This record gives sequence, structure tokens and C-alpha cells, in this order.
Amino acid sequence: MARKRNPYIVIPVNYRDFYDLKGLKTDLNINLKRTVSGETINWLKVKWIRVTKENPGSVFFNNGFDPENFMEAKFQSSSLRGRKKKTGNIKLSPLYESKLQISAAKKADLLSLCKSGVIPTTYHSYYESLPVGKLVKDTLPEPDITEEDFNDNI
Repeated sequence: MARKRNPYIVIPVNYRDFYDLKGLKTDLNINLKRTVSGETINWLKVKWIRVTKENPGSVFFNNGFDPENFMEAKFQSSSLRGRKKKTGNIKLSPLYESKLQISAAKKADLLSLCKSGVIPTTYHSYYESLPVGKLVKDTLPEPDITEEDFNDNI
């Protein structure tokens, strides 16, 4: 029996949709360590982050996938002295300058999913145009934090 709905929800993104946010914390001198209710935030356990136009000074986050269970943290300057920095004209730099390359083995696997019909034909041209790098390893990058560091923060 065939499926009645698509098994995947596809949200197309481009490499231009990703921004480098590492410098933002230091540029704004922001401290997001506690929720509005005073609880300590363990960012390693956060699964979902939401920022809304209606609440520009707040970040909503969730440690699970329940859409009703968000906690709120407000942007607070970590320094009480000096002038506050203006936040109206912040320019975010792109995280990537071009499409990321993938390994030849990964591209072959993706193209086999196209040929077998798992990936809809609408997206075949995207997967066929993915750049392949000869020096790209087919492994995940080293994590920023190790399992031991994670256990120490629990």
C-alpha cells in the first residue's frame, strides 16, 4: 500500500542562510546564563531555540521537543559600567562563502537515493549540482565539547 503523504518535511536552505554568531556575544557583551524565573541555563541540553520579532530582547528555548514548554531568557549586559552598545545596526557575517563540498562517496549515496525514488524528482537537480571535494573526509568534524565535558556540566 502506498503512502498518502510525503514521509519527509523538506525546508530548503542555502549556504547564505547561515550566519557566524560567535562574535555576536562579545560584540554585544551579552550574558544568557539564567532564565527569567532564575533557573540556570544548561545550553548543552537545549534542543530548540526560538527568537521572535514580537520579543526582540528575549530568547526562548526548550530542552525537549514539546512546543508548549519554552523557557525565556532576556538579553542582559554582563557589564553594568559604561555605555550600552547600540544593537540597531549589527551586521552578521555569513558563515560560509560558498557551498560546502561533500565527499564523492556521500554524493554517490545521495544520487542513489534519487534514482531509487526516495528523494523526489523536484530535488534531483540540487543533489546533482552538489560540489565534490577530493580532500573532504566522509566523517563528522570533531565536536566542540567532549562527552566528559558534558557529564561535568550536568
